[in-house]
Amino acid sequence: MMAELNGWDLIRIEPTNDRTLKVKCVFKGKQTSFMEYNDDQPSE
Repeated sequence: MMAELNGWDLIRIEPTNDRTLKVKCVFKGKQTSFMEYNDDQPSE
């Protein structure tokens, strides 16, 4: 899904030792930016 939305190619999937994040996906493609999350702002 993320690859299709951003025009990326999936290069590999790497296992992690994290119980929450099971794998790390490595993509190749144009750099994208994400909205910054600020913990100091109250939630609505």
